[in-house]
Amino acid sequence: MENILASKEIQVERKHVVIEVRENERGRFLRITETAHGRRNTVIIPSTGLSDFTAAINEVLAGSAASAAAGQKHFVNRHAFSETSLIQTSSNNHSHA
Repeated sequence: MENILASKEIQVERKHVVIEVRENERGRFLRITETAHGRRNTVIIPSTGLSDFTAAINEVLAGSAASAAAGQKHFVNRHAFSETSLIQTSSNNHSHA
């Protein structure tokens, strides 16, 4: 039998995502379930792998933010905007993360 220790549901566009920390006789784990267009996908990460999983997500997101910032700088340079406006735009775009 599984016990739900914590749960959060979010809606992202047409996807419904449920993030849960659960526990069963084998231990605790993170379960992420995505439901979209009548299909369900689930990822389960044992508690022993949560630090590595979290670190990997943070690394990927940091790389994505750096790539986006580099892309904005390229766009800004091509269109003769000031570097100050780039920094303000970048800060505003990432304040919701």
